[in-house]
Amino acid sequence: MQNNVISGPLRAGISNFVKSLAIEVAADGVTVNAVLPGWTGTARVKEIASAKMASVLEQIPISRLATPKEIGDVVAFLSSKPASYLTGQAIAVDGGFLRGV
Repeated sequence: MQNNVISGPLRAGISNFVKSLAIEVAADGVTVNAVLPGWTGTARVKEIASAKMASVLEQIPISRLATPKEIGDVVAFLSSKPASYLTGQAIAVDGGFLRGV
């Protein structure tokens, strides 16, 4: 069982904030989106999770950690002209790990 007592309500609050802010600033041509990174292969994550990494990888449908570049690529896309009609979204970049909102 995952301990989502803190992260679950926080994610819901962030999602609501993103939606509300996106509506508030849309007329000004501003888009607001949230990027929800999953397990990412940084030195710190590898240090913290090394003992349970096999268990973590079993829970990720893609079966690997994201690279920091993959997270950055999504952020770069959201900052680009092709994403100009995308607003108020929470985008999980997690290899399929997240099973809900």
